[in-house]
Amino acid sequence: MRQNRTALISLAILLTVLSIFFYHGNIAEFPAHIHAWTQSDRYAIALGFLKNHFDFFHPQTFNLNPDFAKTTYGIPTAITAVDFPIHEYIIALLMNITGSSSPEIFRLYMLLYGCVGVFFLFLFVKKLTGSTLAAFTMAIFTFTCPVLCYYQDGFLPSTTSLASIFIGIYFYYSYLTSGKKKYFYYGLAFLTLAALCRIPFTIFLLAAGFTELFTSFRRRNWNAGRLTLFLAGLLFVFFYYEHNNYLRHTYGSIFLSNPLPADSFREFLDIIKTVYKGLFFQYFSVYHYVFMLLVLVLFLITYFKNRPSIKVFDNPLLIFIAISGLGATLYALLMLKQYTVHDYYFIDSFFPVIIIIIAYLSKVFARFKSNSSQIISIAAIAFFSLSFTLESKKIQNARRETGDWDRIEITTKNFQHSTEFLDSLKIPRTSKILVIDSYTTNIPFILMDRMGFCVMNTTAENIKKSLTYPFDYIVIQDQFLYSDVVYNYPQITNMLERIGGNGKISVFRKIPQERKGNVEELLGIESKKPEFSCFVNFDTTITDSSISNFKHLSTTFSYSTPNSAMLDSNTEFGLTIKRSYKKSSAGYAFISGYYYITHGIGDCFIVAQLTSKHGQSLSYQRSNLKDFLDSIDHWSYKEFVFALPPLTDNDCTLGIYFWNSSKSTLYYDDIKVTIY
Repeated sequence: MRQNRTALISLAILLTVLSIFFYHGNIAEFPAHIHAWTQSDRYAIALGFLKNHFDFFHPQTFNLNPDFAKTTYGIPTAITAVDFPIHEYIIALLMNITGSSSPEIFRLYMLLYGCVGVFFLFLFVKKLTGSTLAAFTMAIFTFTCPVLCYYQDGFLPSTTSLASIFIGIYFYYSYLTSGKKKYFYYGLAFLTLAALCRIPFTIFLLAAGFTELFTSFRRRNWNAGRLTLFLAGLLFVFFYYEHNNYLRHTYGSIFLSNPLPADSFREFLDIIKTVYKGLFFQYFSVYHYVFMLLVLVLFLITYFKNRPSIKVFDNPLLIFIAISGLGATLYALLMLKQYTVHDYYFIDSFFPVIIIIIAYLSKVFARFKSNSSQIISIAAIAFFSLSFTLESKKIQNARRETGDWDRIEITTKNFQHSTEFLDSLKIPRTSKILVIDSYTTNIPFILMDRMGFCVMNTTAENIKKSLTYPFDYIVIQDQFLYSDVVYNYPQITNMLERIGGNGKISVFRKIPQERKGNVEELLGIESKKPEFSCFVNFDTTITDSSISNFKHLSTTFSYSTPNSAMLDSNTEFGLTIKRSYKKSSAGYAFISGYYYITHGIGDCFIVAQLTSKHGQSLSYQRSNLKDFLDSIDHWSYKEFVFALPPLTDNDCTLGIYFWNSSKSTLYYDDIKVTIY
């Protein structure tokens, strides 16, 4: 008993140290990075319980379902179908008790629940192998797996259901080895909980049920009570699944519910290749794979050396593993297209199976009883444990990288403090907001603390359709107002009245009668005098020292004769404008001009960058010309608008330049730059 207590205390200390190492920098972070969209939806579910007075059976987010017309009621609602949201419900209760709705509450709960799962995995492996060393190894191996490590303090139910599986497996295995009924009840309860909260985990509840059925058949020892309880667990899952279908048909859902198998064998192979190239070393690190191979080899050597009798059909655990593996394979085939981009589907299917298999194979450690072999084992496991940890940390850092391409991170920053901003405009919390170019279903609304509709794909058709929704106000990010909204649907400038803006987002009303408008009016700068303006036609001498990189001229094509500027394989950077920028309020840079291409082009950007006097990038935005130029052998007029943030540093430089990163061939002429 004392050794067990010491081992558990040691494990608690180890998990605490690992948790601090992995999560000290992001434990309070708003949903971000990979799958921030889905993670923010789960965060919104918890916040929704705070708003709906903890109505468990009508979970809601902030998103007024854009498909509400297809539902039974045909009215906008934030209620959504979602797998049994008991964890989000508990998190909402904790938020209510603490008076804080911070993501930190959510993340800490998920991390602690995950650690409890690893605790029970430790106990399971210890009971299975009789080796404390094997139990510690499997705990570290699992906790540091990159795919689990990334989501362990996140918002997805895959990790809590995985932890419930570990808890359930421990109790179920304890029942198999001891015959004590209480362990059966506990095991069944947690296996059912895992399935309720994340439907794919029904695989393991079914596997346990079929194991019980098969074992009873083999032993001719039928226990109607236990089989009935398994059936009751499955019925519980089924009844909530049917309730979910009711929610889906009555109110709609923002979550996927349809199978996505490969359409052909060729597509099947392509998906497998894609998953291997993109995610194989995100599931496990190279050290995890080497360790798994090593354990398998040691197990096989021991097996063939000692030839122990392994009767698969008389071993309930091996039967459970086999059925679980078959179920995971069938589920993967059913949802195969999701595996290319949704790495957490691996947690939902193969991950628990692999962990249990490695746990079973790790029985080989119990055979190393001599002092020398134990010393070698401890040294090897110490090496692997350190390697697991450091390599996983490296992968986590890579998975959390961000940049100007990260639209979710940009959107999150643009909507920060928007609750207070909308309050200052006297916009009620009950107002319904249409966010055009929201990029996600819930992030803008969580940060505005208001419900509303979203347009994520800003095609003309989608924007036009959204303007018929029953909203009160429209919000658009300044940074994407022209490139993603006005460019796609120019008529919108005639339909909106500006209410206000904070340099990141602007608020509008839809006017009853259209009138002639423009982008300057939408941004509230139509009456402002530009701080700087220049026009470069590449025909006249330029004396302004802030304008450079315009010497690579061409007479082959020009909009205004005789010259145009040219980008080609020898020219990476084109026209460049650099000026001092000392604006303490938000500003805007307008770049317009004419462009000519003779064939398709690669990445070629117009960049607006703010840098400090020490060379630190304060703001970096770019628009890719290849996304806007589709006319061959024809001059096209294009306009780009960049929203410039307010700065406290009074000694900054604004740089606007052409970056031909793909070394494409492009002609441009009559470039006008205006800075407000």
